Amino acid sequence: MWTWITDGITKNEIDFFMINKTSYFSNFNIINQFNLNTNHRLIRAELKTMQPSKPRPRQEPRNIKLGNHQREQLRYKELYAHNHTSLEETNSKETSDTPKFPQAEIERAIVTERKDKAPGPDGISNEILMQNTQVLDKYKTYQRQYYIAFIDYTKAFDSLYHENIWKSLKEQGIEQKYIRLIKNVYSHSTARIQLEKKGTPFRVRKGVRQGDPLSPKLFSTVLETIFRGLNWENLRINIDGASLTHLRFADDIVLFAETLKNIQQMIYELANESEKTGLKLNPEKTKVMTNGKKSTIRLGNNQIDYTDEYVYLGQLITQEDPICKDVERRIINSWKRYWSLKEIMKDKTLHINVNTKLFNTCVLPVLTYGSHTWALAQNTTRKLETCQYAMERNMLNVKRSDRIKNHTIRKKTNVIDITSKIRRLKWQWAGHMIRGEEKWSKIVTRWYPREGKRKRGRPENKWDDDIRQVAGVTWNRVTQDRREWKRLEEAFADWQTDLQKVIKY
Repeated sequence: MWTWITDGITKNEIDFFMINKTSYFSNFNIINQFNLNTNHRLIRAELKTMQPSKPRPRQEPRNIKLGNHQREQLRYKELYAHNHTSLEETNSKETSDTPKFPQAEIERAIVTERKDKAPGPDGISNEILMQNTQVLDKYKTYQRQYYIAFIDYTKAFDSLYHENIWKSLKEQGIEQKYIRLIKNVYSHSTARIQLEKKGTPFRVRKGVRQGDPLSPKLFSTVLETIFRGLNWENLRINIDGASLTHLRFADDIVLFAETLKNIQQMIYELANESEKTGLKLNPEKTKVMTNGKKSTIRLGNNQIDYTDEYVYLGQLITQEDPICKDVERRIINSWKRYWSLKEIMKDKTLHINVNTKLFNTCVLPVLTYGSHTWALAQNTTRKLETCQYAMERNMLNVKRSDRIKNHTIRKKTNVIDITSKIRRLKWQWAGHMIRGEEKWSKIVTRWYPREGKRKRGRPENKWDDDIRQVAGVTWNRVTQDRREWKRLEEAFADWQTDLQKVIKY
């Protein structure tokens, strides 16, 4: 097509090829022999039959992935880069420099570290959840009075005096060179508040560093010193001759007593001992639970309130029908987790295997959290199964009016069955607990109160009733044979599921 005519000699045209791979063509030229009765002319090019070789991709330094240990080194280097720390002179007789941790030692510690069979990445031990459940259940069954105090500190991690941290580390046998190393991290640390502009720096003289993986350890060290200074031998709960006065996980503390006088004395002494280290009990969030007389409990000028329900380490502690209420709470939290992932769960362009993996990884653990402490009953498992089937129907956008059976939907989603999952978790943890060392979870499981009487009527379901039906009354001895216990796991996991199918169909 002629764009314009200048002098009658030179003509300008815009006939061209539109291609996105110029390297595939060569020898571009114009053919003038054909008259197409138009202002355009034909253009010819040669297509290469051999695909040109691609250059080797260059790796930019910014795209190079670091190893895990190198990434951790950079992380802590940046974390401690702006603390303005300096070495502090000490009167210790040891004057040798603190050696650096060898890289091999750090890697070995990370690889070999275990989390005591925790149900999730939070590191909360199963034993702690089991102890609370068993103690309350057996005190209720044998009609014995109990008082339980759930302790809460005001700004716990921000209140510790540094001197008490160093003192606690020394009393618990930590080497002086490591104490001095931690001192150097905290000495002369400064902070500032930024609103519209940066404020004036000020010294940080108490509290532990937020986000530092060492902080919970330092806090637990000070708590250990506090409880070592408390003499509660006469205030204890007697469990087969052993003294149970409290349970603690970081700053989540539970006190046990059998009388109002004892629990009030324990709260008062704990508050006084904690104030020496900078910790203060929060009277508004500290609660007491009891099945006895609810008399007034005071902490200074404040009154401690009673409660019938308390969420401890993610598990609901209550007196009336605790398992059903905890299951209902698990279902609510599971739906919240499911709807937070709805952008993926409802995406029709994704393969169903992606939804299945996401459900098994992110939603199912929320639904099964703490299930190893449940005394399973048919109404409990039925609620959980109903919740799971509803999520599967929503995943496939299937309505109940479509009249599609649950087992047909399960074949499509192929998610892990909730009942089988819970029973496997309970069976595996029961074997681990009995075979392990003498922990409180093992002691309270075998313990039955010598005092008190069980009320008349049908007894409530106990935690190990379903285990006894498969492994017998001597299931504690069966756990020692790992091969036999593993073989019985399949029968235990599928027994309830198969029984329900027979009843249903």
